Amino acid sequence: MNKKLFEGNELVGHFGMSYLDNTLHGILKSDLILIGARTGAGKSTIANQIAYHNAQNGIKVSLFSLENYEFEFELTEIYKECHRIHHSLEIDFREFKARLKSYPDDVLERASAVVQKTKTNINLVSRKPDGFNIEDMSRHFVDHARGGSKMFIIDHIDYFDMHNPKASENQNITEIMREIRKLQDVYHVPVVLISHLKKGLRDTIIPTLEDFMGTSNKVKEASMVILFAPDDDKNMDTPGYIKKTWVCIRKERGLGFYNTACSIGFNVRTKSYETEYEGHKVNYWGTKIEGRKKESTPEEFFKKREDTDG
Repeated sequence: MNKKLFEGNELVGHFGMSYLDNTLHGILKSDLILIGARTGAGKSTIANQIAYHNAQNGIKVSLFSLENYEFEFELTEIYKECHRIHHSLEIDFREFKARLKSYPDDVLERASAVVQKTKTNINLVSRKPDGFNIEDMSRHFVDHARGGSKMFIIDHIDYFDMHNPKASENQNITEIMREIRKLQDVYHVPVVLISHLKKGLRDTIIPTLEDFMGTSNKVKEASMVILFAPDDDKNMDTPGYIKKTWVCIRKERGLGFYNTACSIGFNVRTKSYETEYEGHKVNYWGTKIEGRKKESTPEEFFKKREDTDG
């Protein structure tokens, strides 16, 4: 068989999340992965996790962190490493970064050393006060690709400044997506894009491909689309530090519409996803999940109460 048939699809790295790696087998050289979630549903968390996981495994990664302040990434990873070393201490991340509580000096030094070593494999670009646009992205992309970066993570595309003020926001985003594709064609590296979702339909449990903010060209250009959402029903039954999250692969170019999803726990104390997960099947519109019955929405609850009182 002609080996050239497989060129461009080599395995580069992994997501660092059991469900995604078990289902998708990792991140390929040709992947343009679009990850969407609503505010507070873990977009930057998964972006940082993919970057750090691969950097720890010796893969040179470029992370465009356009939401977090300059030292947020490093501080988060030091906190996580501290917890791994001394997990018996009850310190949450807010207490840690505000220095209300801290780990012993030797733990901090060991954790910092691990993070600094890992960071040698990360080209980190933070948002500057003067903004970030398509020209900035292209310049950094070329420099980093020539410098050895094997994977690019952009968190997130909605924070780009409009490079063409006369065009609409959708047109600007479309041009950014096309520029990313062109750069991929030249440098043959996978790209992970993080994006906002708009407010979903009332009956939606898991977001859909229709829920992305702005242009649909994000979805069209992407080879894979993954969506995150809180698992509200399960969160009523789990400890406060475990946040159950829906993770759904909505599109995979070689497989088409994907109707599987999982509910996986995110541990707020360790700032990491659990290994075990609960698999489900979901319909296209995200309103029906195998084995799950959706609880009443607040609107439905008050409507029922009004009808009863009436």
